[in-house]
Amino acid sequence: VLDDKETVETLPLNESAWHAGDGSGAASGNRTSIGIEICESGNYAVTLSRAVELVAKMLKERGWGVDRLRRHYDWSGKICPRLMYDGGSWAGWIDFKARVAAAINPPIVKPEPEQPVKPVDDITGHWAESALRDAIKDGALAGFPDGTIRPDEPLTRAQYAVIRSRERQG
Repeated sequence: VLDDKETVETLPLNESAWHAGDGSGAASGNRTSIGIEICESGNYAVTLSRAVELVAKMLKERGWGVDRLRRHYDWSGKICPRLMYDGGSWAGWIDFKARVAAAINPPIVKPEPEQPVKPVDDITGHWAESALRDAIKDGALAGFPDGTIRPDEPLTRAQYAVIRSRERQG
């Protein structure tokens, strides 16, 4: 049983009880499914998100897929979960199953390939252009990650030390 604040396990996992169905056989009711009560009070959107996480976790633990998800309605004909039913449409249930499926097998998001930084020419026409280009050519000056040289900004001690070190290596 869960709501927007807590989850309460009401039956130990090593016990079996009838949550739904008539108990007439191995294929009846919760003998082949997991019974979860989703409370309607509080923040229902948060409650549903918590239910998605819990159901996905329980299905994963058992090696089951969303094809094993059942509504109370499937076993008893009772309109339950009620808030997932909309006058003849189980759109809420379909959405819930899709969210659980996505939680079980999250889509693989490939990172965007890094685009090469196009150098920004901020030294053309600068009074020190020739000296700056020589320093770049010699490897003493590399510029900033955005491709700029920023010739009019003050030089820090660390930047100066890097330039001097590169001069000695070149």
